[in-house]
Amino acid sequence: MQEGEVRVVAPEDQIDLLMELGALDIKEKLKNGHFDYVVLTEDKNSSYFDILLRNSGFDKEKTTLLPYNGVTSIHLLKPLIRQIKDISNAIVIVHRDRDYLFPDEIETWKKEIRALGAEPFVTLGIDIEAYFCSDQTITAFAANVAAFDLADFKTKLAEGELDEAITSYVNGRIDFERKAGTIGKVDYGRLSVAAAKVVGADVLGLMKGKRKLSKIRKLFNELHHVRYEIDRNALTPRDDELAGLLNKHKGAFA
Repeated sequence: MQEGEVRVVAPEDQIDLLMELGALDIKEKLKNGHFDYVVLTEDKNSSYFDILLRNSGFDKEKTTLLPYNGVTSIHLLKPLIRQIKDISNAIVIVHRDRDYLFPDEIETWKKEIRALGAEPFVTLGIDIEAYFCSDQTITAFAANVAAFDLADFKTKLAEGELDEAITSYVNGRIDFERKAGTIGKVDYGRLSVAAAKVVGADVLGLMKGKRKLSKIRKLFNELHHVRYEIDRNALTPRDDELAGLLNKHKGAFA
């Protein structure tokens, strides 16, 4: 309602509302630069994602990464993507962390994103930070660390993490079901049993990336007296799915 009159909310008003919910000033950013790719991300701190995109082949000058709260919500994404397409010819890529989603849930979300005219991207591991906790990344960093043993390091990394990882799994599934409107169908007992089995089989794989990075830094400091730093100039990590999206649209801007 405005000045006593009820009026239909226009797309322009929708995008303003979305910005108030946490989006950056997308219109201004797109007007001030020519981008081939607009990547919407649920991560507020996008520095690691920047590295992943670069290593996967994206040109930093032609790619803009826009943190946006609620990016996984389809009903909020629809007007946002439409607005971007109204003012830009860029390919829109929507990022979502894999978290604790089941394969069929991921595929359903991808189909919904494609139906909006955008490309979906789901992380290979639990989140973006997980790329920087991989065996490859740790081993590369430890190349000059004396007496470093990856297997022993990973054992220490997993120690004491089971309960926290199970809790994160259960809370993550509850959050997903609540947002999906299916929370009433959840059997909490069965969920807890399933969480213990799944997490017990892969504690490190289901450990939140930020927590894992923090513990990796702690262990390198305590065991080897060195500071674990992410090499921002390294050619890894990269993601094959991201590289595939780039290859899919390589002729679009010729």
